[in-house]
Amino acid sequence: MKKYWIIILLLLVTNSYAQQIPIDSLETFYKRLNHRKMLPGDKKILAELQPYITDSLVIHKTFVDKSGKNNLEIKVVNPCKRSENAEEKRVDGWLNYISVRLSNKSFGDTLLYYNPYVAMSLIDLAESTIVVKAYSGKQAVFIPFANCGNADDDRNITYILLYNRKKYVYHIRLHGENFENYTIKDNLTEKFKDLPANLKKGFIQLVQSQYKNVIKK
Repeated sequence: MKKYWIIILLLLVTNSYAQQIPIDSLETFYKRLNHRKMLPGDKKILAELQPYITDSLVIHKTFVDKSGKNNLEIKVVNPCKRSENAEEKRVDGWLNYISVRLSNKSFGDTLLYYNPYVAMSLIDLAESTIVVKAYSGKQAVFIPFANCGNADDDRNITYILLYNRKKYVYHIRLHGENFENYTIKDNLTEKFKDLPANLKKGFIQLVQSQYKNVIKK
């Protein structure tokens, strides 16, 4: 495995060969980063991927709770771009991630999630689907997104949840017929079992009511 990543790094450093790296080979690398299991050399690989950043989607929101004013910043690097114009359209790339920063006068924390499936599957986030709602006197932040790319009857949506100074990432499987009429395949009660009862109930209701708006054809 070590030798494998040395080869990838060498290809990244050599511009004339960079485009020869299979995008699929980055899946293991990004999954490892998401599990906070970085190996020596991983930071160097990330640094070499920075030139592939072309733009970002940045969303700012504020809300008030017992801690006072909270600032929420969501940033998606190299987001999905849907367009009829082939030159403007973007559904895959080398580097794609979302960072979520929540801060107030007494607390600050950041969640960073790398998309492992950068081949035909970039993060597709719509600001209109982000929800902030109070449970037991504490504000919960729900950030859902899908992935754009090839049409498929089996799809996933992802929810980032911030609640009570904790961070969660949930992947929810969907299944459709002929790329429509999608339904939820996962048992949400089991998936959210570690959450407080009232938050779990509200989260399930939210997913069931909005997942069709999160995915886009």
